[in-house]
Amino acid sequence: MESRIRPSLAKEYSDYAVVGDDIAGGSMSEWSINSSDMIAEYSFDIAVFKKYRGRDLVGVNLINEAIKGYELNRSMYEEMGYDTIMRLWVVNPRLVKFLEKNKDFEIESQYSDGSAHMTYMN
Repeated sequence: MESRIRPSLAKEYSDYAVVGDDIAGGSMSEWSINSSDMIAEYSFDIAVFKKYRGRDLVGVNLINEAIKGYELNRSMYEEMGYDTIMRLWVVNPRLVKFLEKNKDFEIESQYSDGSAHMTYMN
């Protein structure tokens, strides 16, 4: 995909967006377990083909589905005694503002290029 996103090799394809007959974008996600601190951490990457960025809510819908993936699976880890958290490295400065304002993410650390590490613990 024509994107700066380089997902971890541990992440699995989670979802993809279709516009007409084209695949417009996709998401990859993973759960990481820190057994010593009893934390289950979820993260995801979203990539959208350039011609579909800002169109048809492709990115927003992929983000919503990725958050649903966290919400659907977190109870499984919590039942095993883990605290759960979603942590992202967001490279798009506009997306940092969107996630903070509209999706209840908090900025953990922000960098000079506008990217940020963000967390979601709802």
